Amino acid sequence: MRKLEGWIVACAAVLGACAVSDSTGVLGTFGPIPLNLSYIGGRSTGIGGFSIGTGWAYMFDGFQMNSGTCAHEGGCGVGGVVTSFGTLSNGGDPFYAVLTQNVYDLATVGNPADVVKSGIETLDIALPPAGSYRGLRLSFDYAFAASRPATLGDSAAVRVQSAGSFKDVLSLASTDMGAGITPRPGGCGSFSAADPVIVLPPTYAQCSDWTTAEVDLTGMQGRSVRIQFVAFEGDGDRKAATDHPVALLFRNVALAGAQ
Repeated sequence: MRKLEGWIVACAAVLGACAVSDSTGVLGTFGPIPLNLSYIGGRSTGIGGFSIGTGWAYMFDGFQMNSGTCAHEGGCGVGGVVTSFGTLSNGGDPFYAVLTQNVYDLATVGNPADVVKSGIETLDIALPPAGSYRGLRLSFDYAFAASRPATLGDSAAVRVQSAGSFKDVLSLASTDMGAGITPRPGGCGSFSAADPVIVLPPTYAQCSDWTTAEVDLTGMQGRSVRIQFVAFEGDGDRKAATDHPVALLFRNVALAGAQ
């Protein structure tokens, strides 16, 4: 199901300031706190020719395709910066995609790696010390896509990881497409990486449009955290010929504080 932890506010722009209320009244006006995240300058090549910018890292053994996690357990770092995902775009500007499309394991003579879990995360972010702000807010835009009708296990999550533990601040499931998640008319179409290592480029018939999420991180001030974006495919047979990937798309990851 679509589940968002913390409170949600409505703002005209993700990076702009806005007044926010909690149960005790108005917290104040939120202003941006630099995160030093970029779409360029980081790792230049990943699985399928993807790249990630400064401040980001692949999860699940990155793009080491001959590793146990990727080739044998299905946890791979598939995804990175794109300018479009099928018919979904960001007005020509780059955004991130993390997906579970199966890829060829070039390290083992072209055998397919059956991807069922993929993720991209920020590097460590030192949140402002306790008491620095009356309120602290994480915000981002996201879209969720699935290549088949609602199926148990096809899902995605945004997590805040700290000191070896994590909390899901956003949970998405394809079984909620059309209910808790508003579908995009016509879906998102097909998508394939620039480097031809995708086994079977699918059509993402189930797809949402961009949605803004905002999460209260006030209680985590002073901690070092990572923000993780993870896609999960609920496919038990793990066969490349029956690949049914999901994708989590995101942009405008931002932190803001209220004085």
